[in-house]
Amino acid sequence: MKYIINILEKDNEIYCNLNKIESQKLNIEFDLATIIGDFLNIREKVYTKNKTPKTIYNYKNHIFTNDNSYLSSTDSENITKTFSALDKILSLPQGLSSLTVLKFEELKHILSLSFYYTLSTASKDNSSTNVYDSLILDDFNSTQKQNYWFTYHCDSICDLVFAILHYYVINNYKFVQCNHCKLFFATKTLKQKYCNRISPYINVFSQKKSTPTNCEQTVRNTKQQFSRQRMRISNKILHSILYVEGKTDFYYDFQNMCYYFKKLIDKSSSFENLDKYGEYLNKIENERGWLIK
Repeated sequence: MKYIINILEKDNEIYCNLNKIESQKLNIEFDLATIIGDFLNIREKVYTKNKTPKTIYNYKNHIFTNDNSYLSSTDSENITKTFSALDKILSLPQGLSSLTVLKFEELKHILSLSFYYTLSTASKDNSSTNVYDSLILDDFNSTQKQNYWFTYHCDSICDLVFAILHYYVINNYKFVQCNHCKLFFATKTLKQKYCNRISPYINVFSQKKSTPTNCEQTVRNTKQQFSRQRMRISNKILHSILYVEGKTDFYYDFQNMCYYFKKLIDKSSSFENLDKYGEYLNKIENERGWLIK
């Protein structure tokens, strides 16, 4: 085995680590929710000088591949096969949720995956003892599963990816896109709209330097800033000569546009949609004619 993955969910905490046996890199911690979504992100489409699209893989951007600046032809083929399979799964109507344990076993055969897993009891110091045969997994309920280490033994990068997906399937995780950064993440409830990654969004409309925060907090902070700016503009319009003279169309047009952008961002708080609202507010605030008292 080239790789070993250990996963434990206990007391609302998740412990995950990766051991690369050949390179002797041990106990590399990773985030279970984002590990596969980040793997999908190593694939990029670039264009040659002749404007021909070309797919490249940034191996250094992920812990599965970051100790290889160059992968062998076998490894490269393995990664291509992995992405091809992931694309097919994500194109299904319900994505990863379409996979049952039985279907996953069929997929494992089709892709010639060689990983296997064992279950171990978890002691107080999170060490593992008493290895059980993995075939008894169906006899455990969700609460009992949380008291066991899942140890996956993998031979390839494809094994690594699908070992994590296997864990998602048997533990009822959903695989969804973050409503902000649009990268995939795993969650047990569809009520969770945002991943826990640090948002790369740069709010050019804020005069204050903000500390990088996760996606949900970034969206919340940006929406609060826009709300304060909207109120500031609204108050200025209400005291402008246009409104005093009874010309209220501008005020109501502004409120309608703000409502439109708020609904747009509620549906998808993408970088693009946040920028659209920020640009609109700045445009209105910089139009000084209506501010004359």
